[in-house]
Amino acid sequence: METRAEVVKDRVTFACPGCSAPYSWSTALPSAKQHLFSVSCEACGVAFSVRNPEGLFSATSPVVSEATEAPRSEHKTPAAVVPAAGLTTRKISIGSFAASIFAFLLPFMAVTCQGQKVHTFSGRELVTGGDIETTDMFGNKSKKHMSPEPLAALALLAAVIGFVAAVSSKAQVPIAGICAVVGVGLLFWLKAKLETDAVNQTQGMVQIQPQFGFWLAMVLLASAAIVNFGVLERLFRMNAEKT
Repeated sequence: METRAEVVKDRVTFACPGCSAPYSWSTALPSAKQHLFSVSCEACGVAFSVRNPEGLFSATSPVVSEATEAPRSEHKTPAAVVPAAGLTTRKISIGSFAASIFAFLLPFMAVTCQGQKVHTFSGRELVTGGDIETTDMFGNKSKKHMSPEPLAALALLAAVIGFVAAVSSKAQVPIAGICAVVGVGLLFWLKAKLETDAVNQTQGMVQIQPQFGFWLAMVLLASAAIVNFGVLERLFRMNAEKT
């Protein structure tokens, strides 16, 4: 596997072809004076060759290895955290998906009547269905079964698929980002549907209010989308270039 380097402000810069983690070091180093040298990415472990720009260095220079020619401290410039950007974003992606799945166990939607909370559904109950217990003005209790919500099930499925995709890859992947965006869209749709159904079926006497678990799942899936579409990594790189 091979990638090409560029020279920017007296520094050799390139990115790992496996996870896109950016690297930079001084052109004064011996490895920077070679036409071709070898690197092992600290973020994803991929070994690859780096070809310096044509015409800047001798095309007949031998290949050198990172271990013998590139000091570790130089390998991490311009910012120490940048070479591990791919690893960092992967951890954030996995954590966001895992936490969003856990959020379905938390209070998701509350049913209220005249300002009083009647019942609170977790995300899991919305996926599997559940019973609402109500008490009328005479103290009589009754139960009403709520059918499973396909939109909730699909949102959970999107989070699970995104989690599997994030775990299976050594860096951020677009398919995981797409799953996160789909999950956010499905949760918005679920909220709108439940609110509309409550108004239509009870003439506005019953309202649906999103709870902590719902908003937590939304934020976490949005974070996973940002990470897997490379936004966070680009911020890492922009910050490093300013250093």
